[in-house]
Amino acid sequence: MRNTKDWLYQFSYRFVAGLVALGLFGLSSLFEIRTEYTILARAVSYEVNMKGTNILASAINPTDFVGDPILINHDSGSVTNVQGHIIDAMRTHSGFLIKAVLLPSRDISDMLDKGLITDVSVGFVGSLIGNEWIWVDPHEVSLVSIGADRNAKILKIDKKYRIMLK
Repeated sequence: MRNTKDWLYQFSYRFVAGLVALGLFGLSSLFEIRTEYTILARAVSYEVNMKGTNILASAINPTDFVGDPILINHDSGSVTNVQGHIIDAMRTHSGFLIKAVLLPSRDISDMLDKGLITDVSVGFVGSLIGNEWIWVDPHEVSLVSIGADRNAKILKIDKKYRIMLK
């Protein structure tokens, strides 16, 4: 048996999407349909070795992730590379989990849908003493093809459709 809430959501989405797609009442020039993704990812495993140095998870405060942008390949050169932002983060037995909301570009959407983007990578600043980072401040998380931390992966993707004003 169908869940009534799901059925109503799908019906209302399809109805409005139909209006937009058909251009009834001249609405098609005012709206666009975008896919919104909520991802759950392991951002940092407990101990990451990067170029001969260790990043200890104890050096990172999980709340420092919240509000940080989600980029593509650490490219902060343009605001068009911002695909979303982190809404929650927590420490777990295996590192850090982040929850992010994305409104990605169409090509990134396609790659997420096909499972072609599976890794994330944290961009950070910090203090290095010897071979250990004693203080680390994450300032962005990127969707990447291959991350430095092989355990930093997208674990779950939920998507829904948004009707947005152009």
